[in-house]
Amino acid sequence: MKKIRDALLSQKADATHIDTAVLVMVLMICVVTAINVYALFVQHSRLDYFAREMVVAAAAAGDTNAASVQQRYDMLAAEVGFSPTMTWSAGYLSGTRVQYGDSLQVTLTTNVSFSGLGMRADIPIQIHARYSGISQRYWK
Repeated sequence: MKKIRDALLSQKADATHIDTAVLVMVLMICVVTAINVYALFVQHSRLDYFAREMVVAAAAAGDTNAASVQQRYDMLAAEVGFSPTMTWSAGYLSGTRVQYGDSLQVTLTTNVSFSGLGMRADIPIQIHARYSGISQRYWK
């Protein structure tokens, strides 16, 4: 009887070690996933900031293709560490000029990779940011 009891307790102890190892592994996968999701939110926040600053620059210049707007794009790309695709939408006066009081909108798009559950395979995700403003320059 004592031998049977000792054998059962030994098996329970082994099962407990395996359960603990599996639990630790699952918790680590959850932590890695949470960190990757957080990184996606940070990247989207940076893209929103980029869009907001681009609209401010274009609204001040009254032109979506001005040299100051391109300079601001280059500065922001260096600051945030990526160069998104930029699309403008506005009520153009002529060319790329936007008259005082008319709205302009920028859409930025970039690809980020989500590492998933800590696996080596990255999942590409495309994120967008839109921001709008009003031109502050009067063209004669």
